Amino acid sequence: GQLYDWYLDQTGGFYGTKSGCEMIHIQLNLDSSKICVVNRSAVPLSNLTAIVKLFDLAGTELYNQMNGVQVPASSVYIGNAINWPKNLPPVYFVKMYLLNGKVLSENFYWLSSSNPPDYSALQNLSPIKLTATVSINREGDEYVLNALLGNPRWSGAVAFFIRLKVLRS
Repeated sequence: GQLYDWYLDQTGGFYGTKSGCEMIHIQLNLDSSKICVVNRSAVPLSNLTAIVKLFDLAGTELYNQMNGVQVPASSVYIGNAINWPKNLPPVYFVKMYLLNGKVLSENFYWLSSSNPPDYSALQNLSPIKLTATVSINREGDEYVLNALLGNPRWSGAVAFFIRLKVLRS
């Protein structure tokens, strides 16, 4: 795949590669619907929490599951299959988190319940207006940029392909 475009901006391939190459990575096995946690480090991981959330196109949470996870060093944890709710919408989203008090890894999928998969419902998403608040603080020798995106009008709406891009003035 291509990691950078003509303007040297990162493409989706860049972010997919970056996510998939994490030392500690949570993912969904799409064939078996099992939660998998990859530990590429030399340290065993214990007392982790894997969270799986499922959302519809309106951003309504349809499902939430939490599992305790232990992963030996340099190995893969394979959990039980997720018990998806019945009557899934034609297109739905899965958000996964791996926590140990803070987020170690996260992953996001958009999936279709039809066979073959049909994602045409994504073409009917309503446009939304986002607001942004940005602050820059100095912490020692570094500057830290904090950006908060919000959507005051549509609290549950789904927004795709939103990315922060820092430009020179």
